[in-house]
Amino acid sequence: MEHVAGEDFKKMEDYRHKTGVAAPEEDRRCMSKAMNTPRRIEDHRRCAAQARLFRARAEKVMGANFVGVLGQFWSLVRRVLGLVFATAASI
Repeated sequence: MEHVAGEDFKKMEDYRHKTGVAAPEEDRRCMSKAMNTPRRIEDHRRCAAQARLFRARAEKVMGANFVGVLGQFWSLVRRVLGLVFATAASI
């Protein structure tokens, strides 16, 4: 993903909120330049815990979106494989 700043960043945020893919309070920043390290996901978790963020927000920020997409993908794969095996069994 390329770096987005200024007006483009605001447009991207507005788009994410309008389409419903933004996490609750996603526009509230929790990161400073000091936190931009290879272990930043752990720092984010620690920061979120210290700020006592709502559980749903923390889960979404930490990967609930990713888990949801994987679940949808594997559900589709199971359906397709079920159709393939059902067709092969009837031949």
